Amino acid sequence: RRFLLELDMTQDKGDFEQAVQDIDQYQNARAQKPVLPDQRNTERALFAKLKGNFLRYSEQYLKAITAYQQALEFNASDGVSWRNIGICYEQTEQAEAAEDAFAKALELNPDDAVTLNSLGY
Repeated sequence: RRFLLELDMTQDKGDFEQAVQDIDQYQNARAQKPVLPDQRNTERALFAKLKGNFLRYSEQYLKAITAYQQALEFNASDGVSWRNIGICYEQTEQAEAAEDAFAKALELNPDDAVTLNSLGY
């Protein structure tokens, strides 16, 4: 929990590159500690999504796509990750992939206004 607070503070400072580095270091350290597989996958999905967010905020869309893909490997039912990867696809002029991602996001959360707005663009 402390680490999430530190990431939030780093985000507030706008230091997205540092946040990505912190996530990578944290994940490397956590890989050495025994944890139940389901707990590890939930954690991996969360931090991959956060990493994707920080990369997207710093307009590193291709790297963000990779991070969101990793998050979706661990939690394919996360509509927010589908929406965010769609935004990145749109920003990298991959319109068909963006539409597919937005459609999946809406399948999971039909009332998501951000996804509906993004799909409208």
